[in-house]
Amino acid sequence: MAVWFRGALAALVLAAAVPAAAKAADPVAGDLVWLEQLAAKGDAEAWYRIGIIKEQGIGIPPDTAGAIEAYRQAAEAGHAEAQFRLAQLLDSSGGDPALARYWFQSAAAQGIAAAAFNAALYEETGTGGPVNLTAALDHYRQAVAGGIGQAAAQIALLYAGSKLGEPDLVRALAWISKAVDMDTPGAAAIAKDLEAAASAEQRAAAAELAKSL
Repeated sequence: MAVWFRGALAALVLAAAVPAAAKAADPVAGDLVWLEQLAAKGDAEAWYRIGIIKEQGIGIPPDTAGAIEAYRQAAEAGHAEAQFRLAQLLDSSGGDPALARYWFQSAAAQGIAAAAFNAALYEETGTGGPVNLTAALDHYRQAVAGGIGQAAAQIALLYAGSKLGEPDLVRALAWISKAVDMDTPGAAAIAKDLEAAASAEQRAAAAELAKSL
């Protein structure tokens, strides 16, 4: 896939009370040993932090395969952020798109708005599985509720095009108005084009509908 929402990774925060015995000459190496000990006991958060260390190459050479495995362990234990990072890493590294789609959907189900946006893109384009516009709309709406204005623009474009059947300029205008209100780059230009194609009645109906979005 070409373009994805990529939230900045939070800074790695290791527990303050790392046992002294786990500290090596290299502090990161010591923390990694400690985290691996926790991970071996099934600690999902430890697996997630190992994934961050390996993906970003914090104190060690970057290890994409190792990061994917660490994120997978945490994701399978239900760690939402790990599910999202795993999906992003599978996408960016040319991994299985069906797995990326699955993990974006899983993270979205746990409330991660950016994951919902990416899941919707997969569903709209039929990447990693069949086209599912109903699911795509639901995930775009979730992303909008999470503050992602681009999702509102994507909904507007769906209604303006023919993927959902006959173009619906009223809904398209209402959603692009929402995207403009959310300061979405490029939304104002789309709104101008849609307004030019709509009748006065359609513009009035869209303005009313937009109040409920």
